[in-house]
Amino acid sequence: MRVEAPGPSSLQLQLPRLLLDPCQRDLPCGDADGLVPVQLELEAGRVAAIRPLASPKGLPLALTPLVEAHAHLDKAFSWEQHPNRSGQMAEALSVNLREGEQRTLEQVRQRAGRALDQAWRYGLRAIRSHIDSGGPAAAPSWEALLSLQQQWRGRV
Repeated sequence: MRVEAPGPSSLQLQLPRLLLDPCQRDLPCGDADGLVPVQLELEAGRVAAIRPLASPKGLPLALTPLVEAHAHLDKAFSWEQHPNRSGQMAEALSVNLREGEQRTLEQVRQRAGRALDQAWRYGLRAIRSHIDSGGPAAAPSWEALLSLQQQWRGRV
């Protein structure tokens, strides 16, 4: 866990017990929601110690950042131009092939950039994306997404 310095030397909050070291025996098991009230002692922007608190009353809840484990950034927001109106797999495959034949570097850059911006604003801090690596869309997709990866490094 990292907190940017300068800032407070300690934070009082509720954390999910499962995010904390199970060997730290002085922390309670957690309430009905699995939360424990703690005080984080900070040194140079890093957690130096975690101490139990008696009551969670009025304490904010801290969670890990949100993660998207399965995305297709190269196809983000392509529905408007290439919809699968039936919702059927056969149409999805057909539409995907057509979209891949028409996909450009600038489209991927714009759509994936929009998706990353939206993800960032909604609290996501990591995205695992698949990329079409075959056909005419492979090179522009990789080029656009590698460029965006550098642009968004340290944020998403």
